[in-house]
Amino acid sequence: MRGWEFVADAVRASRGARLGSRDGALAVARDQIWTGPPARAVDVRLVWTRGPFGVEVPDGGTAPDPARAVVRPASRFSWIVIGRVRKGPRQMIGVLDYRTGQVVWNIRPLPAAGAS
Repeated sequence: MRGWEFVADAVRASRGARLGSRDGALAVARDQIWTGPPARAVDVRLVWTRGPFGVEVPDGGTAPDPARAVVRPASRFSWIVIGRVRKGPRQMIGVLDYRTGQVVWNIRPLPAAGAS
């Protein structure tokens, strides 16, 4: 059943998607939104979600403000923006909506250095 849901969602979402390609999403993330420092985009990954999900923080990474520890996607497909914060490990720094290109979640504003 979930396979058919994915296919149906993919067909609906791909019609007129503003960020329909990896290269386009990465260019927006890297060159317009997370330009660094302290947070710089280095990669994107397309994900299919069925609702809110928790932000994973790697060892040595920067945690978001606790009030923003959960992402609430605008639609079923989102571009997860991967980057580095203050020269730390690669981690999720943002989420872009696949269909509209809007920022859904942002690690900024960042906590003070050393407060992660």
